[in-house]
Amino acid sequence: MPKPVEEERWEFKLNIPSTTANYDAEKYSIVTTQTPASGRRTTTAASSSSSTAPTDADGDSDTSNPDAREKKSLLGLSSDDKSSPQGQQCCWQYSGPRGMNLQSNILLKLSYRPAWQAIPEYTNSSSLASCCQCKSYAGEMEEEQVWEIYTQEQVVKTEKREITIRGVGKCQAMQVFLKPLFDHDNDDASQERMSPPREMQSSLGLHRQRMGNQQRSDQQEQQPQWSRFTEAPDSSPSHINHIVVTFAIPLTNDDPTCDPPLLWKVDVPRFQSTDVCIDTLTVFDGTVDMKENPTHVYIQGYQSWSYTGSVVKGKKQPQPAMPDMFSKAFNFGGMPCETPTIVFPPRTDMSKLPSVHELQDKRMYQSDYFVGITTSKGNILDEFGGPALVCGWLSQHEQLGTLNLDPSLTQLEMHATHRAQLVAPITTTDWAYAQLVSPHHYDEEPLVHYLHAAAAFNEARPLQNGPMLTGWCSWYHYYENISEENLRENFAKLATIQDDVPTNVAVVDDGYMTAWGDWDSFKPKKFTDMRFVSQDIERNGMRPGIWLAPFACDKHSMIAKQHPDWIIRNDQGRPANSSNCGKFFYGLDATNPHVREYVAKCIRRAVKDWGFEALKIDFLYAACLEGNGKYDLSMTRAQAMHLALQTIREAAGPNVFLIGCGCPVGVGIGYVDGMRISADTGPTWYPAFPLPWWDNGTLPSLRAMIRNSMTRASYGHRWWHNDPDCLLLGKTTSLTNDEVATACSVVGLTYEPTVMHIPPRALRPLPSGGVSSSKDGCHIFSFWSGNYTWAPASAYQSKSSIREATGPLSHKLRKHQSEIFHLKAVTPGVPQYIGSDMHFSCGYEVLSFDASQSNKVMVKLKTELKREGNIVVFLPVVDTANVKAFVGGLQATWSVAGSTPGVNGVACIGRCIKIAVTINADETNEDGEVIIEY
Repeated sequence: MPKPVEEERWEFKLNIPSTTANYDAEKYSIVTTQTPASGRRTTTAASSSSSTAPTDADGDSDTSNPDAREKKSLLGLSSDDKSSPQGQQCCWQYSGPRGMNLQSNILLKLSYRPAWQAIPEYTNSSSLASCCQCKSYAGEMEEEQVWEIYTQEQVVKTEKREITIRGVGKCQAMQVFLKPLFDHDNDDASQERMSPPREMQSSLGLHRQRMGNQQRSDQQEQQPQWSRFTEAPDSSPSHINHIVVTFAIPLTNDDPTCDPPLLWKVDVPRFQSTDVCIDTLTVFDGTVDMKENPTHVYIQGYQSWSYTGSVVKGKKQPQPAMPDMFSKAFNFGGMPCETPTIVFPPRTDMSKLPSVHELQDKRMYQSDYFVGITTSKGNILDEFGGPALVCGWLSQHEQLGTLNLDPSLTQLEMHATHRAQLVAPITTTDWAYAQLVSPHHYDEEPLVHYLHAAAAFNEARPLQNGPMLTGWCSWYHYYENISEENLRENFAKLATIQDDVPTNVAVVDDGYMTAWGDWDSFKPKKFTDMRFVSQDIERNGMRPGIWLAPFACDKHSMIAKQHPDWIIRNDQGRPANSSNCGKFFYGLDATNPHVREYVAKCIRRAVKDWGFEALKIDFLYAACLEGNGKYDLSMTRAQAMHLALQTIREAAGPNVFLIGCGCPVGVGIGYVDGMRISADTGPTWYPAFPLPWWDNGTLPSLRAMIRNSMTRASYGHRWWHNDPDCLLLGKTTSLTNDEVATACSVVGLTYEPTVMHIPPRALRPLPSGGVSSSKDGCHIFSFWSGNYTWAPASAYQSKSSIREATGPLSHKLRKHQSEIFHLKAVTPGVPQYIGSDMHFSCGYEVLSFDASQSNKVMVKLKTELKREGNIVVFLPVVDTANVKAFVGGLQATWSVAGSTPGVNGVACIGRCIKIAVTINADETNEDGEVIIEY
């Protein structure tokens, strides 16, 4: 009788002490199991139930509980710290098979301060001598930064219910109800601290009134013609009397490779008695245990141009080389909570909290939106990786999320950066996501299931607006020196080379307007009407595209002079720094309805009046610059960015191709069709002087473009079309041929979708007897060099031999050089298509491959484009004296590219021949036809 397959088990457990009366473990856990063979997973059924949280009579910890573990925290609080409010055991844990688990020391940590200390009237007076009364008053008052830490001690009750999360489906959920804010012994004193002084009451009242007017205006607005989402984010009920943390696990899953994630979010009701400014909601502070030592951390940057990549444990996280003045706004997304002046519950010993510098050392790694922690053997990241953790948020609609890790990659914090000066009726976080990925349990990389989940939640539709844009952009040749005349010349030239270099779009970049922000003001003597430009593009057979930065404006622009109240200001009352190294510009406040109305007008003009069908929307982060000088103080930066993108998409309509650039990554999912995923490219490998060449941040260079294009390649065709920026060719650059080829390789492999549609017979023509075993070795073809070699099966069959391989699988590259290798198992006795130098996929260029006739091979190549090159075909013959090749009906030249050795003492089983081909694209029957007789 066969041994039954053991089910894999994942469990979420809320660690309520088991020593209390009426303790029922099932009320505080969610268990899910999955049978690896079938891939079906079911969550333990539980009807909607409610339980009041049991409490110990003396509040001591349950030392007999085997699940009690030593607590570790980036805050420096541990289980032997008797002053710690949560110095018992971890608050909750999520455990998977093979002992992997997450443990959080908190249910929630709120970092907040009095609302009146966050409004411009106070922060401006604290820094400017012009307001003597307020400055004097500010100097007399201690600024507060409060931490309210919620653990199992603050649990009022729990409820189990079934909920639906958009894109995830039905989930078994547990809602944990916490005590409301200020519900502790010092309640009166706490509220007194938060109450505004007489000098600030009127200003605070004006901001409350503005927030109320904005909310009423939003409710009265008619439904837009274009709707972003087809369903609500989730079906969990809201509560106005308690802080609620909702944990959820999907009920079923048909994908056997997908380990079930844990999802959770926090809802905080508005505090009726007083106003506070919530700076941060920390939703996880605890430990990661994957049962193998982590070796790498994948760090996600804030926006399009920010550094993203995998860092070896112990290595420093790459940082921008420019000072904060020129780089901070580019990279400033979420942020961890600041050091408190007081902590509740009040038992915490403030002297034991780490200093700012100590926290910076412990928070060695910081990632925006999500993070990946991986394990590997010998620090080599490959398909043979071990367990992994993927942790982040499904979206960034409510807050900008950030994650911090210690140098060992075992202590983790998750912070939702709120920083709204006034609290809305309900403050909610985005759904947090944590997936313990089993070793060898992923198809391409640990991130894959998270990427799909985020795409589904945000209803991303990367293919809805037609094929990806391939064409010409005016920026890198002309920069701002464009005119109707030189653009028209280029459009006409592009039309004449369509058979050689196909283009489906032409983008007019920066330079047509007199100033950023004044999008209808054309440079005199250079532009008359942008409608004429778009018509020129259409006449030459391309889709017209145009560049705008709708939430940015120049200092000298008319919009800045006429509407200074539209500009985002920092906490000192000065215009917020945009940190652009090219020039400083202002950010327009997306929380202001008048700004949104103006931006919508500019977008509609570009689409409807001028006739552009593709919009490159640049410097989008300008809509959510850091600062309290904005219209609606109840909105977070993420909500402002969300509103900005919604305004653009609604004005453009659903069918316009939007390319996001300089955009916070998580907010753009579902709004844009294409997304810039790297810094600007450039005519040099490193940033050009006077910029620092060693920069790892946002400065223009081919190196930065290539790096992020590779590290963010997996987002493409899931969230949007990846935009790696332009390929620069010609004499206006100082790039070497190797550097250009490397750029082409990366762009082709990460951007081009057509590689998914290679004819199967071009990849592996099947002999009548089936595919032979891999004992016959492998063909290896180098695309850029056009060289062929053969590798024995032993060189690639075992894990160790791949890591230790030399000879055929090794190739010494020159500086900045790259190579694309194509490997194909040898099928003795059967001809095979090996590849070509005409398409990097070594297969997409093939329309058909027919080796069914004896001693004859017929290859049909695609003929849409004119091109010349070589194809390589394996023939199962040793003697090539009788080989003949014909291209387009004419006899062609060929040469032996290499020999294919055999096994079991056979010296050679065939030859690979290289045939010169020419595609004329003349629509004749013979064009693209290759016949080989042997």
